[in-house]
Amino acid sequence: MYGVAVMTPGQTETDCGSSSWTPSYNASTGNAIVDRAYSCIGAPYEWGGVGPDSFDCSGLVSWAVYNTYNTKSNQKETAYSSTSTGFPAYLTNKGFGSHGRVSGGTFTPGDVVSMTGHVWVVLGMCSDGSLVIVHATPPVVQISGTVNTAGSTNSEAVKLANAYMKKYYSDAAGKYNLCIASKAYVNNVDRFQWSSGSMRDPDGLRNMTAAQVLEKLIGLQ
Repeated sequence: MYGVAVMTPGQTETDCGSSSWTPSYNASTGNAIVDRAYSCIGAPYEWGGVGPDSFDCSGLVSWAVYNTYNTKSNQKETAYSSTSTGFPAYLTNKGFGSHGRVSGGTFTPGDVVSMTGHVWVVLGMCSDGSLVIVHATPPVVQISGTVNTAGSTNSEAVKLANAYMKKYYSDAAGKYNLCIASKAYVNNVDRFQWSSGSMRDPDGLRNMTAAQVLEKLIGLQ
Protein backbone atom coordinates (compact mmCIF):
# COMPACT_ATOMS: atom_id res chain seq x y z
CA MET A 1 0.00 0.00 0.00
CA TYR A 2 1.18 3.49 -0.82
CA GLY A 3 -0.51 6.42 0.87
CA VAL A 4 -2.66 7.05 3.91
CA ALA A 5 -5.21 4.76 5.50
CA VAL A 6 -8.11 6.44 7.28
CA MET A 7 -10.38 4.52 9.66
CA THR A 8 -13.97 4.92 8.54
CA PRO A 9 -16.31 6.05 11.34
CA GLY A 10 -18.56 3.24 12.46
CA GLN A 11 -16.04 0.43 12.19
CA THR A 12 -15.68 -1.70 15.29
CA GLU A 13 -14.03 -4.99 16.12
CA THR A 14 -17.20 -6.89 15.17
CA ASP A 15 -17.22 -5.50 11.64
CA CYS A 16 -14.12 -7.09 10.13
CA GLY A 17 -14.69 -9.13 7.03
CA SER A 18 -17.54 -10.06 4.78
CA SER A 19 -20.70 -11.94 5.71
CA SER A 20 -18.96 -15.23 4.93
CA TRP A 21 -16.55 -15.03 7.87
CA THR A 22 -16.09 -13.23 11.16
CA PRO A 23 -13.16 -12.19 13.37
CA SER A 24 -11.77 -15.07 15.39
CA TYR A 25 -9.78 -13.34 18.12
CA ASN A 26 -10.46 -13.89 21.79
CA ALA A 27 -10.53 -10.58 23.63
CA SER A 28 -9.32 -12.15 26.88
CA THR A 29 -6.27 -13.98 25.54
CA GLY A 30 -3.25 -13.45 23.39
CA ASN A 31 -1.70 -10.16 22.48
CA ALA A 32 -4.24 -7.54 21.46
CA ILE A 33 -2.61 -6.29 18.27
CA VAL A 34 -1.80 -9.84 17.14
CA ASP A 35 -5.35 -11.00 17.91
CA ARG A 36 -6.93 -8.32 15.80
CA ALA A 37 -4.51 -8.52 12.89
CA TYR A 38 -4.73 -12.28 12.44
CA SER A 39 -8.52 -12.21 12.79
CA CYS A 40 -8.64 -10.59 9.34
CA ILE A 41 -6.72 -13.30 7.50
CA GLY A 42 -8.63 -14.23 4.37
CA ALA A 43 -10.13 -10.78 3.79
CA PRO A 44 -9.50 -9.50 0.25
CA TYR A 45 -6.81 -6.95 -0.48
CA GLU A 46 -8.00 -3.63 -1.87
CA TRP A 47 -5.83 -0.57 -2.40
CA GLY A 48 -7.06 2.06 0.04
CA GLY A 49 -9.17 -0.50 1.92
CA VAL A 50 -9.54 0.10 5.66
CA GLY A 51 -12.11 -2.60 6.42
CA PRO A 52 -14.40 -4.03 7.36
CA ASP A 53 -14.63 -6.03 4.12
CA SER A 54 -11.22 -5.41 2.55
CA PHE A 55 -7.85 -3.94 3.49
CA ASP A 56 -4.58 -2.67 2.21
CA CYS A 57 -1.50 -2.95 4.39
CA SER A 58 -1.80 0.26 6.39
CA GLY A 59 -5.57 -0.13 6.53
CA LEU A 60 -5.13 -3.50 8.25
CA VAL A 61 -2.72 -2.10 10.84
CA SER A 62 -4.95 0.95 11.38
CA TRP A 63 -7.96 -1.30 11.90
CA ALA A 64 -6.06 -3.54 14.34
CA VAL A 65 -4.79 -0.61 16.42
CA TYR A 66 -8.19 1.11 16.39
CA ASN A 67 -9.94 -1.97 17.72
CA THR A 68 -7.27 -2.51 20.34
CA TYR A 69 -7.85 0.89 21.90
CA ASN A 70 -11.49 1.68 21.08
CA THR A 71 -14.68 -0.02 22.21
CA LYS A 72 -17.02 2.44 20.51
CA SER A 73 -17.66 3.42 16.91
CA ASN A 74 -17.21 6.87 15.41
CA GLN A 75 -14.13 7.79 17.45
CA LYS A 76 -12.70 10.03 14.74
CA GLU A 77 -10.01 11.51 16.95
CA THR A 78 -8.48 8.07 17.50
CA ALA A 79 -8.53 6.72 13.96
CA TYR A 80 -4.83 5.74 14.21
CA SER A 81 -4.17 6.36 10.52
CA SER A 82 -0.75 6.71 8.92
CA THR A 83 1.17 6.08 5.79
CA SER A 84 2.46 2.53 5.58
CA THR A 85 6.10 3.60 5.65
CA GLY A 86 5.60 5.97 8.56
CA PHE A 87 3.53 3.71 10.82
CA PRO A 88 6.31 2.85 13.31
CA ALA A 89 7.17 6.52 13.79
CA TYR A 90 3.47 7.38 14.07
CA LEU A 91 2.91 4.85 16.87
CA THR A 92 6.03 6.10 18.65
CA ASN A 93 4.76 9.67 18.47
CA LYS A 94 1.49 8.45 20.01
CA GLY A 95 3.49 7.28 23.02
CA PHE A 96 2.86 3.56 22.53
CA GLY A 97 6.50 2.47 22.38
CA SER A 98 9.63 3.07 20.32
CA HIS A 99 10.92 2.43 16.84
CA GLY A 100 14.21 2.25 15.03
CA ARG A 101 15.82 0.96 11.88
CA VAL A 102 17.20 -2.57 12.17
CA SER A 103 18.69 -5.30 10.04
CA GLY A 104 17.94 -8.67 11.54
CA GLY A 105 18.04 -9.00 15.29
CA THR A 106 15.15 -9.96 17.53
CA PHE A 107 11.53 -9.39 16.55
CA THR A 108 8.66 -10.09 18.91
CA PRO A 109 4.96 -10.86 18.40
CA GLY A 110 3.05 -7.63 17.88
CA ASP A 111 5.92 -5.63 16.41
CA VAL A 112 4.75 -3.27 13.67
CA VAL A 113 7.37 -3.19 10.93
CA SER A 114 7.61 -1.20 7.73
CA MET A 115 9.71 -0.69 4.64
CA THR A 116 9.08 1.81 1.88
CA GLY A 117 5.46 1.34 0.81
CA HIS A 118 4.49 -1.57 3.08
CA VAL A 119 3.72 -2.33 6.74
CA TRP A 120 2.93 -5.54 8.61
CA VAL A 121 2.55 -7.14 12.06
CA VAL A 122 4.97 -9.77 13.34
CA LEU A 123 3.37 -12.97 14.65
CA GLY A 124 6.60 -14.56 15.79
CA MET A 125 10.23 -15.41 15.15
CA CYS A 126 11.78 -18.80 14.36
CA SER A 127 15.11 -20.26 15.44
CA ASP A 128 16.60 -19.77 11.96
CA GLY A 129 15.94 -16.03 12.10
CA SER A 130 12.91 -16.11 9.84
CA LEU A 131 9.67 -14.34 10.77
CA VAL A 132 6.01 -15.22 10.51
CA ILE A 133 4.03 -12.09 9.71
CA VAL A 134 0.45 -11.10 8.92
CA HIS A 135 -0.11 -8.45 6.27
CA ALA A 136 -2.46 -7.26 3.60
CA THR A 137 -0.77 -7.89 0.28
CA PRO A 138 -2.41 -8.68 -3.04
CA PRO A 139 -4.64 -10.53 -3.34
CA VAL A 140 -5.56 -11.31 0.29
CA VAL A 141 -4.73 -10.69 3.96
CA GLN A 142 -2.45 -13.60 4.77
CA ILE A 143 0.16 -15.20 6.99
CA SER A 144 3.55 -15.13 5.29
CA GLY A 145 7.00 -16.38 6.18
CA THR A 146 10.25 -14.57 5.52
CA VAL A 147 13.46 -16.11 4.30
CA ASN A 148 15.95 -17.13 6.98
CA THR A 149 19.20 -15.34 7.79
CA ALA A 150 20.93 -17.22 4.97
CA GLY A 151 18.33 -15.99 2.50
CA SER A 152 16.76 -19.39 1.94
CA THR A 153 13.06 -19.65 1.11
CA ASN A 154 13.12 -23.09 2.74
CA SER A 155 12.81 -21.41 6.12
CA GLU A 156 10.91 -22.43 9.23
CA ALA A 157 8.63 -19.42 8.86
CA VAL A 158 7.73 -20.14 5.23
CA LYS A 159 6.90 -23.74 6.15
CA LEU A 160 4.74 -22.61 9.09
CA ALA A 161 2.94 -19.94 7.08
CA ASN A 162 2.15 -22.30 4.22
CA ALA A 163 0.99 -25.05 6.58
CA TYR A 164 -1.36 -22.78 8.52
CA MET A 165 -2.76 -21.05 5.45
CA LYS A 166 -3.50 -24.38 3.78
CA LYS A 167 -5.05 -25.93 6.90
CA TYR A 168 -7.01 -23.05 8.40
CA TYR A 169 -7.49 -20.70 5.43
CA SER A 170 -7.76 -23.24 2.66
CA ASP A 171 -10.11 -21.16 0.54
CA ALA A 172 -7.60 -18.34 0.20
CA ALA A 173 -4.62 -20.69 -0.03
CA GLY A 174 -6.30 -22.72 -2.74
CA LYS A 175 -7.17 -19.74 -4.90
CA TYR A 176 -4.02 -17.65 -4.68
CA ASN A 177 -0.27 -17.92 -4.73
CA LEU A 178 0.90 -17.09 -1.22
CA CYS A 179 3.62 -14.54 -0.59
CA ILE A 180 7.13 -15.52 0.51
CA ALA A 181 8.66 -12.49 2.18
CA SER A 182 12.15 -11.65 1.00
CA LYS A 183 15.16 -10.31 2.89
CA ALA A 184 13.65 -6.86 2.46
CA TYR A 185 11.25 -7.77 5.27
CA VAL A 186 14.05 -8.16 7.83
CA ASN A 187 16.92 -5.98 6.58
CA ASN A 188 16.96 -2.20 6.95
CA VAL A 189 13.36 -2.09 8.16
CA ASP A 190 11.72 0.27 10.63
CA ARG A 191 10.62 -1.78 13.65
CA PHE A 192 8.16 -0.52 16.25
CA GLN A 193 7.93 -2.33 19.59
CA TRP A 194 5.17 -1.72 22.14
CA SER A 195 5.98 -0.65 25.67
CA SER A 196 4.76 -3.04 28.34
CA GLY A 197 2.23 -0.50 29.52
CA SER A 198 0.74 0.06 26.07
CA MET A 199 -0.04 -3.47 24.93
CA ARG A 200 -1.47 -6.21 27.12
CA ASP A 201 0.02 -9.68 26.67
CA PRO A 202 -1.69 -11.96 29.22
CA ASP A 203 -0.53 -15.17 27.57
CA GLY A 204 3.08 -14.09 27.23
CA LEU A 205 3.19 -14.26 23.45
CA ARG A 206 6.22 -11.99 23.39
CA ASN A 207 8.25 -14.83 24.91
CA MET A 208 7.00 -17.49 22.48
CA THR A 209 8.37 -18.75 19.19
CA ALA A 210 6.35 -18.31 16.02
CA ALA A 211 5.22 -21.94 16.16
CA GLN A 212 4.03 -21.53 19.76
CA VAL A 213 2.12 -18.34 18.92
CA LEU A 214 0.36 -19.92 15.96
CA GLU A 215 -0.60 -22.99 17.98
CA LYS A 216 -1.86 -20.85 20.86
CA LEU A 217 -3.99 -18.52 18.76
CA ILE A 218 -5.04 -20.65 15.79
CA GLY A 219 -4.53 -24.33 16.59
CA LEU A 220 -2.25 -27.26 15.98
CA GLN A 221 -0.20 -27.30 12.81
